[in-house]
Amino acid sequence: DMGVPVLLERMKEAKWQWVVSNVLDEKTGAPIGDAAPYLIRDEGGMKVGYIGVLLTGNEISPENRRGATFLDPFETTAKLLPRLKQEGAEAIVALTHLNFDDDRRLAERFPEIDVIIGGHEHFPITAMVNRTLISKGGADARFVPRLDLARSAPGASLTRHYELIPITPELPDHAETAAVVAAYDNKLSEALDVVIGTTRTPLDAVAEKVRSAESTAGNFIADAMRAAVDADAALLNGGAIRGNRVVGPGPLKRRDVLALHPFRESHICKVRASGSTILAALNHGVARLGESLGRFPQVSGITFEVDPAAPGGQRVKNARINGEPLDARRQYTLAIGDYVLKGGDGYTMFADAEVLFDPEAGPIMPAVLEQRMRELGEIAPEVEGRVKFTSGVASKVAKAPVLLDTDMGIDSVLGMLYLLKSPEVDVRAVTVVNGIAEVDAGVRNALRILELTGFRDTPVAAGQPRPLRGERGFPSFWREQANTLGGAKLPEMTAKPSAKPAPELIIETLKKSAEPMRIVAMGPLTNIAQALERKPQIASKIKELVVMGGAVGVPGNIDKPFVGIKNSVAEWNFYIDPQAAEAVLKSNVPVRLLSLDSSRALPITPEFLQRVEQAQRDATSELLLELLHAVKDGIEGGWYFFWDTLAAVVAARPDVIGSNEVRVDVITEEGPQLGQTRLAPETGRAVRVAEEINRDAFEKEFLSTVLR
Repeated sequence: DMGVPVLLERMKEAKWQWVVSNVLDEKTGAPIGDAAPYLIRDEGGMKVGYIGVLLTGNEISPENRRGATFLDPFETTAKLLPRLKQEGAEAIVALTHLNFDDDRRLAERFPEIDVIIGGHEHFPITAMVNRTLISKGGADARFVPRLDLARSAPGASLTRHYELIPITPELPDHAETAAVVAAYDNKLSEALDVVIGTTRTPLDAVAEKVRSAESTAGNFIADAMRAAVDADAALLNGGAIRGNRVVGPGPLKRRDVLALHPFRESHICKVRASGSTILAALNHGVARLGESLGRFPQVSGITFEVDPAAPGGQRVKNARINGEPLDARRQYTLAIGDYVLKGGDGYTMFADAEVLFDPEAGPIMPAVLEQRMRELGEIAPEVEGRVKFTSGVASKVAKAPVLLDTDMGIDSVLGMLYLLKSPEVDVRAVTVVNGIAEVDAGVRNALRILELTGFRDTPVAAGQPRPLRGERGFPSFWREQANTLGGAKLPEMTAKPSAKPAPELIIETLKKSAEPMRIVAMGPLTNIAQALERKPQIASKIKELVVMGGAVGVPGNIDKPFVGIKNSVAEWNFYIDPQAAEAVLKSNVPVRLLSLDSSRALPITPEFLQRVEQAQRDATSELLLELLHAVKDGIEGGWYFFWDTLAAVVAARPDVIGSNEVRVDVITEEGPQLGQTRLAPETGRAVRVAEEINRDAFEKEFLSTVLR
């Protein structure tokens, strides 16, 4: 990415052995940087052969490829494998920097490769292709894969033991490295705190806003893009705006710019496109209103109206560019991000557009935003009617009615209290699933909480006391706390649990509803999977399934010393019943996943506990305080989070969080990866995974609702 001369300097400084099979020095014809074309090493008495193949350079600018010759990785592999065998290699490892599809093709074409250790994708991938193990550890040193190869005897089958080790804050820092990091942190803080301008109006970058309507932050950024490349208009996918907060009014620092758009390698491109292509892009951007997806268009030089009632693809009306009606046959210049140019967020219509400034020539977005602020000195963007809705308001996500499926842990009860107190939510039924609390204890506690809050007529049903398969469960000391809710004082129940099992109550409640319902799942997905299996047609009555579960890009939360389960990748709810999670993901139900990726940013803090302690006392606040005191050790230790509570708040107020759409599956095979939520771009189920949290908005929403 920085050119061959810089690469050669770094290679000389490195203290490890480079293996580069398919990139040659243009001058010498030898592997670049005096690397070995292949290696055979004695590893613990086994001869292991290594090759190193990588991308052919098309992803890198021609200027940065100068000085290197790239050979086809497959043809290079075909030439080298016979040499490795002739020289006695007992196992063959391919070190690669290819995309996963090419790694898979490599394994299919050359089954003699035992292991492929790869890069390129920025998330962990583990796969078996025929007999070849493919391992990718992801980016940013969040995980380290460990791989053990062994043969019981010469000529015997090769065994491979694999483990994905999470790198967590619990690992001690290397002292000298920590000192270097601290020095750069100090320099970075000084650089980021530089004031570069002022805004007289607030820059609204709240995720739900920029992904559903015109916003001041969107207008400012789109205007800056348009001016930077002197285009007729600009289009920005709302998901490119980050921070999930309101900035200003007041001084703007460099860190504010990076919060709005933290993608340092994001470039502004300029294309020439027809009016019909731009219209198709606008229609694509508003095709799924109310879902908080990143495709929603923030624009400059463009105005248009949206009819939410019209079919997708036909919602944009009265589109104008610079005040004149958009002409479908006319050619316009348009500023877009390189992400959109490459088809990101589904904007595939620009694939055939004439590119005037490509990603290599276009200016870098954060630099453009800073330059714009410095040039203007003071900005004051307004919402000025660039995007209008025919109903006068943007389409909103329905926030009632709701069915709650919960395992009745303390964090679940916090969420239950929120849903019961929310004026925007109608809790139609509560079903209790086997999870952190035993089902019978969970049902009793649910009925007593409904008694306390005045909702004793809400039906409560019990699920089966085990997962769909196996006998996995939470540690007994956690179960005891959940069974008793830490000794919280609750009134005796006057209502009785439903005679129907939980799956039947789910089916009945959905059938009775005049409109599709949202289900909030705060535990393993056993009850929901059983309901869908018995009556698959109820999927059409589920508006959205809001699930607390999974760990997509972060380590799991099971592998604790006091738990004794060797699994560093799964989250508890998916681990307890991975078959149920898989079944639900394979259904047609729309899923919003509140994984550990999002909840890890929401520890319950001592400051939050203090706010509850200072609140006026009533029955609900007393219960809330008792529950928080029951987990006070975890709060003070920084390891107790708003896990299930987040799912409840997001179900009613999706504006507190952003989301993106990815494809995932769940590992159901026994072993150290059981229950892992795995990114599967080709075969997985598309779900909406929560990302950034507006913490202040979350806590304010929770407390103002529960303590009102």
